Amino acid sequence: MATQAQGLTREEILLQLGNYASNGDILAALLSLKRRALVETMKDDNRHKERFFLQPVILKCVQRLFKSQE
Repeated sequence: MATQAQGLTREEILLQLGNYASNGDILAALLSLKRRALVETMKDDNRHKERFFLQPVILKCVQRLFKSQE
């Protein structure tokens, strides 16, 4: 999510992480992040799907972590 400015749908996240975790685990993680206000969601008007975004402060922290690892 830190590299996708337009956010990701649950299906897109599942496609990217499908080999690393089960569908249920990914959904539980997304809901947990949303409950703790680390992720926000918006309805996609075109497809009527929910898109997941990192909170701006969290996004900056994650991007800094990526840069420091390069």
